[in-house]
Amino acid sequence: MGRFSNYAEKAILLEKGKMIIMATATEAVHQYYHLTRQNKFYDVSNFKGTLNPILEFKQIIINGNKSSEDTIIAPSSKIELKVTGECKKDLPNFRITFSVYRDGIRLFSQHDVAEPEMLPKGYFESRIEVPPFFLRPGEYSVAIGGYQDGASEWIWGTDLVTFFVSEEWGKGNDFNNVGLINLPCIGKRSIIK
Repeated sequence: MGRFSNYAEKAILLEKGKMIIMATATEAVHQYYHLTRQNKFYDVSNFKGTLNPILEFKQIIINGNKSSEDTIIAPSSKIELKVTGECKKDLPNFRITFSVYRDGIRLFSQHDVAEPEMLPKGYFESRIEVPPFFLRPGEYSVAIGGYQDGASEWIWGTDLVTFFVSEEWGKGNDFNNVGLINLPCIGKRSIIK
């Protein structure tokens, strides 16, 4: 569907024979995804672990969109994953982990801080950023959790929200490259005589 926006400037989206939108092809594709795909709603009961009663993740926000909304991201855009929550007691040596999956495969995990540190009692917000052109087009799911370094205290929730990287091909996102992650061209060629 995303390739369509590479071949047409304008588009009309129909639903049961009625026009929904007449707009640019990119806008029509985004509206199509919105109508045909539902994001998974964030559910606190998805969390497991010994810290479940102590640490409550309240909301996941992807590029400014709340977790109950579809999030469609252009490959050329950075992806900001943010979680808000409440910690009911001080947690020393703690860090929050974000993991991104595609087709059930964990592509990467990233922590909100480089080294574990105190998460004080109260409300918090943690975030990570994924650089532009890193993820190939497709659907991704997000897992979030955390752990206390040096202790067996942890919390983890999988398949909490999804987001989509749209199909937009170009110099930074070459259609001919294959794989789940997009690396910039770092190869070199030498002519040997």
